Amino acid sequence: MKRIFSSNSYFYFLLIIILFPIIFFPISSDISIFALGGKTIAQGGNIYADYLDLKPPMIFIIYAFLYKTIGISEIALRSFDFVIQMFTAILIFRFVKDYFENKIAAIFSAIAYSLSYSTLSYSQTLNPESFVGLIIMSVLFLMNKNSINTLLKYFIIGVLLGFVASMKFTMAIVPFCIIFFDLFIKKNEKKGLF
Repeated sequence: MKRIFSSNSYFYFLLIIILFPIIFFPISSDISIFALGGKTIAQGGNIYADYLDLKPPMIFIIYAFLYKTIGISEIALRSFDFVIQMFTAILIFRFVKDYFENKIAAIFSAIAYSLSYSTLSYSQTLNPESFVGLIIMSVLFLMNKNSINTLLKYFIIGVLLGFVASMKFTMAIVPFCIIFFDLFIKKNEKKGLF
């Protein structure tokens, strides 16, 4: 583990520099809605009864967890976003490097992701989609690992994909994309992801 971080420390530092500005993004109206819904749940209220919104409950549950653990101040939420995006970029790097066996492509993939996220409008960050990248990369990373017990791996993947679908209704298509990837993209290769 030490070798992974030491051999790529300059690269990780570059990702930190690219993603660092998101810590200073202001809070958007969507984030305020999520934070207030999370605060309501954290204080014992019920979503859809004490706080009304059309979004699925998982995003409010995430914000309730954030309210309980780090608070919902601007800097706390944006720092959490920074950590999530940093881990997402690192998982992109690791997955592309392991799956395609190309470190240069992995570096460019992680940098492209980091640049695309940090150049989004502040109102487009820290939304349900902001969390999905980390979860999807975790799923792909797990799918590519053969050392994990298959039943446990499927269970974890199912829970993660269910989590994605329960964060935003339109994200329910993601599990089908994962199946498509495994069935059709990997079809002509020697080993499938599963």
